[in-house]
Amino acid sequence: MRTPTLPAAAPARTWPAGTGAGWDGPGPWTLPAAEVVARTGADPVSGLPEGEAAARLAADGPNEVATEPPVSLLRSVLAQPRDTLILVLLAAAVLTAATGDLVDTAVIGLVVVVNTTLGVVQERRALRAVAALSRLVAPSARVLRGGRDTWVPTRDLVRGDVLRLTAGDVVGADARLLRSTRLQVDESPLTGESLPVDRTADSVSPADAPPADRSGMVHAGTTVVRGTGEAVVVATGAASAVGRVAALVQRRSPLTPLQRRLSRLGRQISLAVAVACLLFVASGLLRGQPWETTVVAGVAGVALTVAASCLLVAVVARAQGGPWQTQLFVALTAGQPAVALAMRPAGAWRAGRWLPVAALGSAALLAAAVYAAPLQDLLGTEALGVAELATALVAALPPALGPLLLRGRRRGRAT
Repeated sequence: MRTPTLPAAAPARTWPAGTGAGWDGPGPWTLPAAEVVARTGADPVSGLPEGEAAARLAADGPNEVATEPPVSLLRSVLAQPRDTLILVLLAAAVLTAATGDLVDTAVIGLVVVVNTTLGVVQERRALRAVAALSRLVAPSARVLRGGRDTWVPTRDLVRGDVLRLTAGDVVGADARLLRSTRLQVDESPLTGESLPVDRTADSVSPADAPPADRSGMVHAGTTVVRGTGEAVVVATGAASAVGRVAALVQRRSPLTPLQRRLSRLGRQISLAVAVACLLFVASGLLRGQPWETTVVAGVAGVALTVAASCLLVAVVARAQGGPWQTQLFVALTAGQPAVALAMRPAGAWRAGRWLPVAALGSAALLAAAVYAAPLQDLLGTEALGVAELATALVAALPPALGPLLLRGRRRGRAT
């Protein structure tokens, strides 16, 4: 006997039109299988009629993970120099090139190229991750359609289709189990769980259960490793678990409070350095010095100060889990004089005195030690690795430098 169809008074659609079918109301993992069948208008005996399946496909769209249009490499490169400090470095590179100082131009250009390369690589990795998610789903799925057991393209699956699952099958869409026999599923692509998990049709899970704990569900992109089962499709395309993961990967995350402070600090440093450079050049010209020498000296001061400011960004990146980027930035900025910046617990910044450590040959190491205490105050346990690194660096440096570094760290805490 055909089961009841979906009630007409359904809640409003909560997923984008044309991007797959979603689920309205309580999650299907919280409901018995019979109620899910009634809500989807499915027929566990003969499946959806071909005409009904075609109508649902036209209304909901194909069962595909939405991807952004491909972005050319040139467009990715041009989109990278958005940071204020990088724009200042680009301006400094242009001025040094105009005055014929090719060595400074090459050094500044190297820093900009490395920064741009890192940004492009991270963006390309995100695009590849989305493409990999779309490849998780098998090209075809075994379903009941019009009373026949048949194979259809996975992109043509619709809500209400009845999937037939056996060992080795890749699940084509999110579905609620109707029947299961010793069913085990590999959900590592979705949840990271390395071992197969049991799935049973008679399980009902809490509403707030994560995908890994929804024992009555199977999800798109997961693989059946043992047993058999039948399941009714409840979500396809962008509304499926894989589709939501792909949307999260493609979504641009808002700036964190710390990133906003760093961006504001970069603008403040850039403005201060630009004003200082203009005053330096103007005073040199008023004193009768050659304009080429004066401009080169002013631009060099801009470049060195901006490069030194990158040290703080590098240490913060290390605290947030970016060790190889930090090591690369530290290697690029080693040997440059650094401005001692002390952070107040409330997040305010102030510029301290110049540290007479340019002759050390590796001011980046000193900066890591001096910044460790205020970073730990600001970030809490996330900066613990930086503090441990700073302690090790202090122990490794010559004894005469130990008291200097310790005083610097105490001064950072006191502000």
